Amino acid sequence: MSIVRWVQSFLTDRKSYTATGPNNVSSMITTQTGMPQGTVLSPVLFILYTDSLRSTTEKAAVIKYADDTVLLGFVSNDADNLLYFDQVQQMSDYCNQSDLLLNHTKTHEMIFTTKKTKPIVPALHIDNKEIATSDEVKYLGLHIDSNLRFTKQADIMISSASKRMYVLRRFSALGANDKLVTQLYKSFIESRFLYCIILFFDHMYSNQRSEMRSIVKEAKHKGVCIENTLDEIIEKRCKNYVLRSFQDDEHIIHSFLDRLPSGRLRNHKVRSNIGQVCFYTKMIKIINKNVF
Repeated sequence: MSIVRWVQSFLTDRKSYTATGPNNVSSMITTQTGMPQGTVLSPVLFILYTDSLRSTTEKAAVIKYADDTVLLGFVSNDADNLLYFDQVQQMSDYCNQSDLLLNHTKTHEMIFTTKKTKPIVPALHIDNKEIATSDEVKYLGLHIDSNLRFTKQADIMISSASKRMYVLRRFSALGANDKLVTQLYKSFIESRFLYCIILFFDHMYSNQRSEMRSIVKEAKHKGVCIENTLDEIIEKRCKNYVLRSFQDDEHIIHSFLDRLPSGRLRNHKVRSNIGQVCFYTKMIKIINKNVF
């Protein structure tokens, strides 16, 4: 009960005001909705509050990260399309009933297909407002395009890393020791440079991969302690993430895995190049090699 009272105190009777200077303060108001931004407890409570927002069909999946929500629909015929629209309507109804507001201007629909010509689909509407169809969206800091080439994401990462390498060069030229240079690289460059890299490295163009390898090679030359090549780093990260996800029974990837009678995972035959190099295909190969 003490936890309940603590949360209740956190959510109720919150007063706020705006100050633009020491002598310029607005009147005090009591906030009736929402939660304070920047706290650890707010996203946890929001996740608990929206836990019942789930898909009701195997043809769709709901992926949530705090208040960023994605609905994946697997559409191969008109019946699947109706199920997809029904899931969208259920999500809209859920939000209306739970006093949650959908931001229509930040909601986008993206169509992924291996066909050369994108299929013509009916427009998606939520609360009588048409949702824009986009060829590229930004989700959790990752630029995703409908062709799954991740061209913009790769260009941004390479450009950002190249600019930040100037700081590394200056520190190295001033005689900074290897430990300091390594810490600077890992915190200032690598943390951004390798963000989600295991998901799209194989999708990138060869010249983009070459530029990334050159950055890692230069960092190593400047004194950064890097034992492996970029490809080896990505392979190791990919293996660790795949095995950790596979051992997590609650991970969403389990709903997509297809087991053979032997227990191994079924390798799906794909004709497109995107399907052959996608992370899902790589994941199945890693699990079959290291688990079974």
